[in-house]
Amino acid sequence: MIFENLEGIPTELWGFVLTNEKISISWQDISTYLRKEECEKEIVTEILNRPHIADHLSEQHIKISELGEVNSKALSNFVIENDVIKDSEYCKVIKCLPYAYLDFPNGISPIKIHFLAKTGKIRLNEKSFNSAKNDELLLSLLISSNLKEYLTNKEKYQITDTVREKLLSFDMSNEQKMPICIDVTPEGVKANKKLSRYVADLIKLPDVDCALFNN
Repeated sequence: MIFENLEGIPTELWGFVLTNEKISISWQDISTYLRKEECEKEIVTEILNRPHIADHLSEQHIKISELGEVNSKALSNFVIENDVIKDSEYCKVIKCLPYAYLDFPNGISPIKIHFLAKTGKIRLNEKSFNSAKNDELLLSLLISSNLKEYLTNKEKYQITDTVREKLLSFDMSNEQKMPICIDVTPEGVKANKKLSRYVADLIKLPDVDCALFNN
């Protein structure tokens, strides 16, 4: 027998029914279990590591309207900070979180960190910028998913031509690429063939004002 949710099931059996999938597991059930005083968090992590459950949950969203702000934050924090979740399953379920965070969590794998940046789960600000600045790919992903903030406040976020080259390689419109391209230095163009090609491809567009670029 499969129960619809944890409602009506004795609390001492919650861990058992979750582990043995005796209910159709939802974020609401997981949140309910995590709030239980005798909750075993290892059970939740083990469940999230099952590919079919991660697939199922990835089609849902953690809804603040259903769980409330406090419970939604607690559940989201449990997921985002949990490095015991396999990278592959983490990347599935992290998309369900309703929040974007100010900085990267400590103690999680590089794959998780890069995925958080790529999916916009980390906001671009001085704190996250400083956390990412020594990893050019991570910084590029962080900026590309927060492009409006970067372009509005470029003076706050000083980047290298190598990072600009990565940004110009991403899938974005020519309109978005132009302000990045304009900041490329002559030295960068000379030293980096890929970057030179990206700049040349933009400059040769018929509606581009070449006067914007450094001769």
